[in-house]
Amino acid sequence: MNVGTVSLGAVADVSAGQPAPKAHEFADEGHPFIRAGSLERLLNGGSEDSLEKISESTALRKRLKLYPENTVLFAKSGMSAKLGRVYRLKGPAYVVSHLAAVKPTGRYDPHYLTYWLRANPPSRLIKDDAYPSIRTSEIAEIEVPALEVNEQHRIAAILDKAEAIRLKHERALDLADAFLKSVFLEMFGYPLRPKDGLEVSNIGAECNLYAGNSLPKGEEFRGQEGGIILTKVSDMNSPENTTEIKSARLWAEDDGKIRQSIIAPSGTIVFPKRGGAISTNKKRVLARKAVLDPNLMGVFPKPTSRVSSEYLRAWFGFIDLVTISSGSAVPQLNKKDLAPLPIAVPSNDAMSMYSEVSKKNSTLRLRLGAALEEADIAFHALSQSAFRGEL
Repeated sequence: MNVGTVSLGAVADVSAGQPAPKAHEFADEGHPFIRAGSLERLLNGGSEDSLEKISESTALRKRLKLYPENTVLFAKSGMSAKLGRVYRLKGPAYVVSHLAAVKPTGRYDPHYLTYWLRANPPSRLIKDDAYPSIRTSEIAEIEVPALEVNEQHRIAAILDKAEAIRLKHERALDLADAFLKSVFLEMFGYPLRPKDGLEVSNIGAECNLYAGNSLPKGEEFRGQEGGIILTKVSDMNSPENTTEIKSARLWAEDDGKIRQSIIAPSGTIVFPKRGGAISTNKKRVLARKAVLDPNLMGVFPKPTSRVSSEYLRAWFGFIDLVTISSGSAVPQLNKKDLAPLPIAVPSNDAMSMYSEVSKKNSTLRLRLGAALEEADIAFHALSQSAFRGEL
């Protein structure tokens, strides 16, 4: 079914939010204030009520505009504009100036529009990747399908069902993670507050700490088969255990150049060590040997260690990297920050029991992850069919 198009500005009110109030102007009660950085949390199931709030009196004084439920938000400036995050408000909220706000008028279904914008991200309007920005006038000129509202409702309802299936698989993965965390806490307590009676060592004594190094200058990466992987900070956004897929392959392990860098073994826990990337608290486990770029750090049990890699992986899952970083202007993680951290050393029987549970949980997660990937593919295909007029 071929349909025409209509400009977004003709069927919805397109505007931008307003500058954020100062820190002391936020309150415990009031409507939420949505920032560009809030979108990731909200799209991952976070509650709008958990965000900063603005009281009605402050909003009146600052002349803040309150956007209604079902307003569609996405970043229009800053690096967040390149991420394609599109979120529909569950309730009234104030919105920061970095966000575009598409307010419903009854002439277009915001639910349908949300799905359409996710499939056709506004980031395509960015002209300069170095300074990403989209004008509201350009957003208003976006051509959207000129469908009857009832037809939009029908398509959105179909996509809702497909999305619900995808979310069930995602929830199952979350439950698997939560189960393993609960087992760890029950057996050993919190990492920095271990259960009474457990022997306590420190990370420096039990683990090898790998700080990423700069590679030899003037050398180009080689895409050779079997070469050692270079793992970069950008790989921290890849799915767990897949950091080798998109990374550049370097020289063979027996090449003299690669020996100038430290090779982290498979199973190493890797995380950012410098700058704002630390605050993401993202950690990945290497699926194969790798060289780390200068902005990464890795941790792996020593051959003589009494802790298993499964135990160490779970231990780091509870650690907030920001709280242990040093430096004021630019946060920095160093070996000296990590080495003295206390780590409980359970008995061999307890360690073996936990490792067995962890391995079984990993097998389950692989199956659940495969099911989620299939659901993602199915939803994407259904979405594309819907917006081609084939549903």
